[in-house]
Amino acid sequence: MGNQCTAKKKYIYCSFSDLNDEDMHQISQQVLKQYLNSQELQLKLSINKFGNPGLISLGEAVSQCVNLKELNLDLGANKYDQNGVKLFCEYLIKCKNLTSLTLSFRF
Repeated sequence: MGNQCTAKKKYIYCSFSDLNDEDMHQISQQVLKQYLNSQELQLKLSINKFGNPGLISLGEAVSQCVNLKELNLDLGANKYDQNGVKLFCEYLIKCKNLTSLTLSFRF
């Protein structure tokens, strides 16, 4: 994970960290290890360098967090495209317990 990342009980903050697709795979693994049973998760991953593979990896990990009720994602200003966002959202559909979802995909 990028040197400038901060992970706490309910959030991961990695904005401006030059994260690439491989880094996002590591963050996805961290989500599965550390937040799998969480009800609330906040990910600030804006202004990095990951593309569709990194975004899809994250979507797959988040979709396995079946207890999530509140999810806040800031994923803006990265190198994914509309197809990556579509595939990411297809994973989010599996989060059946969500009552609050905030997404930011600024291009």
